[in-house]
Amino acid sequence: MTRPSLLGPCVRTVETVLKEDGVVNGLVGGRVNDDTVQRPTYPYIRVESAEELSLNTMGARTQPKFGSEATVRIRVCSQYRGEREVNDICAAVMDALDGHRQEIEGFAGRPYFHFARTTPLQDSVGAVITREWLMEFDIVAHQ
Repeated sequence: MTRPSLLGPCVRTVETVLKEDGVVNGLVGGRVNDDTVQRPTYPYIRVESAEELSLNTMGARTQPKFGSEATVRIRVCSQYRGEREVNDICAAVMDALDGHRQEIEGFAGRPYFHFARTTPLQDSVGAVITREWLMEFDIVAHQ
């Protein structure tokens, strides 16, 4: 049995969940993607792969039970003055994902999405400050 990567299916699942969430969509105007957009319209969310750890501890590779722990990064970007907008978007993302079970293509059951951390970043170009809050969610899934 070949072990598929968990990252790709997790990114697709997160992107779909956030696009379908009415609160998230209302806050970012539907701008949720997994690609870097040149000259983006703010605010927006970009879903990214962060890391994957193999969990091949449940038997031989030929057995059907093995899996992975994946970390999906969600980049929440805003140019709103102050932190209110970026924090509101992060709260909506948290409500949509943290502690919820989601189906992941190619993996058994419906694993939980667990919030791990947020790293706030900001950059200024000219007089414009761009805030990027990097949220990370951990997912453990078994085949």
